[in-house]
Amino acid sequence: MRNCFPAPTTKNLCKFYIPLSGAVSHGLYGMLYMRPSVVPDQCPVSADCLTNGLFFHSAIGIGLYLYNMDHLKDLPVMRKAIFATYGTALFSFGSVFLFGSIKMATDSNTFRLVMALLASGALMCVGKEYFDHVNQLAAGNPKEQ
Repeated sequence: MRNCFPAPTTKNLCKFYIPLSGAVSHGLYGMLYMRPSVVPDQCPVSADCLTNGLFFHSAIGIGLYLYNMDHLKDLPVMRKAIFATYGTALFSFGSVFLFGSIKMATDSNTFRLVMALLASGALMCVGKEYFDHVNQLAAGNPKEQ
């Protein structure tokens, strides 16, 4: 298990740990968006506050993931930040649209929760596969799968 995670350095914090926690936050955000009533009334933080916090944290994680992409490594910092912000906005608000569509399509809470988790996982897997492909093209070794 120890070999699965890189050493805790500042670089790895920005390239691995924060994006990973952002991915987890994205899944939790989808679940809480579908069913905010899972937050107990005794909780000192409202469901809306938790939902917004998870959404923000997932955006930070996605943004750092995009910022640290290999194909962007030679760009100036400001340009990388602009591209990462743009990609984060597309992903985040596309997720909101997808989650909203799922929520409107059914009244079943269980189905909503399952679909939110599946949608979150699918969005992240497809996004990772896409950027792995872009990085391969940028490195000059296209690999067809």
